[in-house]
Amino acid sequence: MTSVLAIVIHVPPEAVVPILVVCGILVFLGLGGSMLASWQAKHPGQARVAGYLFGAAFTGFAVWKLTQIVPMTEENSREHLGVYYFSFFDGSVAAATGLMAAIMWRWAGQRWVGLGAGAGIAAALIAKPFMYPLVHLWDDESGAITEHHRQLMDLEHLSFIGPGVVCLIVALIVGFGGRRR
Repeated sequence: MTSVLAIVIHVPPEAVVPILVVCGILVFLGLGGSMLASWQAKHPGQARVAGYLFGAAFTGFAVWKLTQIVPMTEENSREHLGVYYFSFFDGSVAAATGLMAAIMWRWAGQRWVGLGAGAGIAAALIAKPFMYPLVHLWDDESGAITEHHRQLMDLEHLSFIGPGVVCLIVALIVGFGGRRR
């Protein structure tokens, strides 16, 4: 007799690399924070350049990801009803790279740029369900395609709002928290 509780989470291929990079950087920052602080104190110029490069790279990726997901309204294809355009990881990937951008801009000594980048990315994610709500399409018994407009509290929309709120909190901490430089 076998009893299995299986939860399958399908990770789209385009989400694997950003998730691994962000998780790796967060682990590195968490475990090597004091080492990074001493390196920044010894080599402030190199640390600033690293912050600029990583901040620009993460900001660019997050903005590119937002240009793909924010205007999207159809959750799945009209012709091929098994093909989905939407992924629950879209908002999380954009928010994770947005919060990493804010952290890296702060690392470069650009707290206001970090606040602006993080808050802008968060605002786009939070506003997405209001500006471009998702529509789910399915085939009913008569063969006609029926549209179902997702509500604000549906998981599909919360997958944008939740990560957006987390990104906003990090952006506010970057902009207003910690030591003044």
